Amino acid sequence: MGSCLGPAGKELMVIWNNIKPTPNCDKIWNTAIFAITWTVWICRNNVIFHNKAWDKELIWELIKLRVAMWVKAKWNNSAYSITDMFRCPAVGFNQQREENTRPLTTWERLGVGTVKFNVDGAANGCPGEVGIGGLLRNENG
Repeated sequence: MGSCLGPAGKELMVIWNNIKPTPNCDKIWNTAIFAITWTVWICRNNVIFHNKAWDKELIWELIKLRVAMWVKAKWNNSAYSITDMFRCPAVGFNQQREENTRPLTTWERLGVGTVKFNVDGAANGCPGEVGIGGLLRNENG
């Protein structure tokens, strides 16, 4: 990537790689340089070829969004949503989702004439999509 940006791009890559991010943020840090250069490149082309205005606030928001989306796509084991990482990129890898975190449960036969209603819910991010479901059962399951 440094060669397509000329000497300044190569120098940027050397400097970027010599900075040591805080623990657990290395994946975000390594992704950020690509999101920064890609976003600046696209916005630069929009200014030159499409007479768009250079909007540094929009560029910053686009960089954060790209980092969050690319990190979530590449390493989907983050417990945080894209929205969470967009709001605060450093949270993206501070908490990993563990596999099989639910306790093992077994079915136990109910007494005759007994009815039980089991419910469960799930949320994808905060705010995000949510769902709830239920199952009504008797002694036969």
